[in-house]
Amino acid sequence: STRTLNTETINATIEELREASEALQAGELDDVGFEIFHRHAQEHPADWRAHAMLGQAQGKRGEHGAAVEALRLAHKLSPATAHLKIALASALTAKAHDDGDQEHSEVATLYRAALAPASTPGALPDDPVQRAETHAKLGRALLSMPDVDNQTVDEAIAAWSSAVALAPKQHEGLHELIAMRLIRRGDPAQRARAIQAAQRAVKLSPASAQAYETLGATFFIGHDAAASMGRKHRARAIRALETAIALWEEAAANDEQSQEADRSARARVHSRLSRLLSSDPKLQDLNAGDEAGGSEGDASPTGSGEPHPGEPSTPSSWAPSNPAQPSKPLAGLGDEGVGLMREAVRHLRAAAKLDPATYSESAAKVAGWEEAERQYNQAGVKSQQEREAMVMAMHAEIDGERREKEEDEEIEREERS
Repeated sequence: STRTLNTETINATIEELREASEALQAGELDDVGFEIFHRHAQEHPADWRAHAMLGQAQGKRGEHGAAVEALRLAHKLSPATAHLKIALASALTAKAHDDGDQEHSEVATLYRAALAPASTPGALPDDPVQRAETHAKLGRALLSMPDVDNQTVDEAIAAWSSAVALAPKQHEGLHELIAMRLIRRGDPAQRARAIQAAQRAVKLSPASAQAYETLGATFFIGHDAAASMGRKHRARAIRALETAIALWEEAAANDEQSQEADRSARARVHSRLSRLLSSDPKLQDLNAGDEAGGSEGDASPTGSGEPHPGEPSTPSSWAPSNPAQPSKPLAGLGDEGVGLMREAVRHLRAAAKLDPATYSESAAKVAGWEEAERQYNQAGVKSQQEREAMVMAMHAEIDGERREKEEDEEIEREERS
């Protein structure tokens, strides 16, 4: 039956408050329960619990501005209570979202205060799950504030790391967020930490292309150019990025919606992979020629598309200096180098197809690749034919000398007879 409130009395009974509180916790608060909280707060203006319950009830109803007022009053009446700080911080966040504003520093201040040692009066209990959740909220609040500086980012990462350490299963997703923030931070001293966090994310989500993309990006931290990456890191980055692409392609093959999803991220991965392949140390001699001033020597096919945070911005292009002789820049690469360049060009074009606005200009610079490779291969065939002709000529000369010797010996035998 539908509940009704005794309108002849203002005071709610203990039983009514208990029933309303249980409904609030279960997310099933009705109008009668809400009215109970409202009347109780009016009747007991000095009771912080009454205002706290009203604030939570208002928050459940989406009245976040009113919830902030009630919870702020409750916090004023009981400033040491950690749970009030957390509730008020959550209400402020919800109100900011409603208003389209960024979070105020007060939210982070409240979460910091709530994380006081458990021995502090009114503090959170020494419960790892509760404390981990508060650390996670503190990290998000710090990064949601305007004008986030490096010190704030470091504090947010530290908060998330604490959450993971306290309750790893409940906060598995923070590993990838930590890695992504360290990538944006761009501090070479934090590269190993970012790689470790990304590896944990991959281990927890082995079917996540996004996790592998993040892992691949961590190896770029602190490198002004992909060419400066060490051999082991380069190989690991390539494996991670290739795995991300394979997972995306598998998802796209099984789901039409996946074909259009994450186009920008997929393009970014192709671009990064192109950078790595085209800056392979095997192409170092050719790159060195370009640095010395020769335009023919630039072996990187990647262009000046907007780099992802943590990705080096080294705009360059493979382009023959003489379009009539496009194979000339490939002459010193050899078959293995040409194969690397072929893959680099393929990935750059894939990036341009997925995100034309960012990568089409770069892809246009490798428009002559097929002709360059064709002429390179043709030159190789010609060189092989020339070598074979030389060997045949040598054999012919030897055969001629042998036949001439045999003829001389035959003449001598005839003369003796």
